[in-house]
Formats: sequence, C-alpha cells, structure tokens
Amino acid sequence: MDLKPDKRTWNDFILEHKGSFLQSFEWGEFQESFGRRVFSFGGFDAGYAAQFIEYKLPLGKNTGIVREGRYSKVKIMKCRELKSLYLK
Repeated sequence: MDLKPDKRTWNDFILEHKGSFLQSFEWGEFQESFGRRVFSFGGFDAGYAAQFIEYKLPLGKNTGIVREGRYSKVKIMKCRELKSLYLK
C-alpha cells in the first residue's frame, strides 16, 4: 500500500519504531532532489512502514533500495510492481 503521509506523522512513526534517519521523510525529499522516485508505503496499523527509492541503471533498467534491511519483503514486492531488478 503506497502512503502519502504528512511529514510529522511519518517521522513520529519511524522514531517510535526505532527506525533510522534513512527512513525519515527528509531523506526521501533529499533523494527526490536528485531526481529519484521515492515511494513511502506500509501499514501504520500493522506496525511497518518503509521508503523505497528507485535508482536508474544502464540499458533502461532500474532497481530500488529500502534502507535498513528489515523491510526486504517490501523491497521485493515493490521491485516486482515496478519491474525493477532485485539486488540483495
């Protein structure tokens, strides 16, 4: 589920669940400033949320990164949805 949370709600959730600054709203904005697409998704009720950052690769391919490895299932699902390469 893609989310469009406000900055405060997102950051409060990440901090409450001992997340890294690499999952902060501001980190997503920083990545977007380089032209990367950032997807924020998860389920606050289920206790998870993650940012998927899409990176362009040569030959028209792309891959994505979800920082802080606890979210590997989310990364796999988003890579499949975007037809991205999955890199461990």
